[in-house]
Amino acid sequence: MQPEDKHSDLELWAQLKKGDERALSRLFTHYVEHLYSYGFMLCRDRELVEDLIQDIFLHLWRRRRKLADVKNVESYLMITLRNRIHDVFRSQSRLRTLRAEQSVSSEQEISVEEKWLESEQKDLKKAAAHRALNDLPDRMRQAVYLRYFEGFEYADIAEIMNIRPQVAVNMVFRATQKLRSNYKRYSGWFFWLLIFTALG
Repeated sequence: MQPEDKHSDLELWAQLKKGDERALSRLFTHYVEHLYSYGFMLCRDRELVEDLIQDIFLHLWRRRRKLADVKNVESYLMITLRNRIHDVFRSQSRLRTLRAEQSVSSEQEISVEEKWLESEQKDLKKAAAHRALNDLPDRMRQAVYLRYFEGFEYADIAEIMNIRPQVAVNMVFRATQKLRSNYKRYSGWFFWLLIFTALG
């Protein structure tokens, strides 16, 4: 995010605290797609993510007079969404079941894709990149997503993931090395094209 965007968001945040409904609407419009992509990456439950995003903005409006000042609105919203998702998993004991369902679903999808894409070399590369990303540990995959898909700086990634900036740097570096090991014959822009395609 550019510095001027952060400044504009902080102004909207201040207006929201004063009861400006238009400020809330502008923040929602600006961030809903980013929040949805991030939330879906974390839990793969579309309805849950949609409900939680709505709840977050409803909560902001209801407590607008009591909201604290924030340094980065986008980081605040993403941290809030992540915490809400974790709370749901903890309270309903859904995390293990959800991962099991995802594993079965992924295996079925990959099996279908492999049969369908035997003659399509380009799509096979995309499927391979997707599997490589899924093979990364959850936290490492999250760091790669925030860095290369959402464009966050390492300081922002550290804040969102509740880690030190240097840990974020190391995590992304190790993830990149792991991904590159699966694409030794590709380099530069073509390697990242494969990864971005899989993330999308």
